[in-house]
Amino acid sequence: MSDPAITRKRDVASGHTHPGCVRPNGHVCQRPSGRVCVEDGCGEPAGTRWGPCWCPEHDAVRIDRIEAGFAAVAAEFEAQKLKTNE
Repeated sequence: MSDPAITRKRDVASGHTHPGCVRPNGHVCQRPSGRVCVEDGCGEPAGTRWGPCWCPEHDAVRIDRIEAGFAAVAAEFEAQKLKTNE
């Protein structure tokens, strides 16, 4: 499956959300849950170590969204900290 919305997969060391799991025969993180990916129009088998409802590619996108949310919260905390120290 190829999805243009899937632009990056990363971790701190390798740059992949699913670290070291992409292999020629698929994701080694795949843990089939017996479900189909919940993303509209996907249809791929769902199940990874991080979630039973998404295929590995869409799970990486989901994790990136979560991480971006945490980064925004951290940036806001840092901005508030700087304001209180002025």
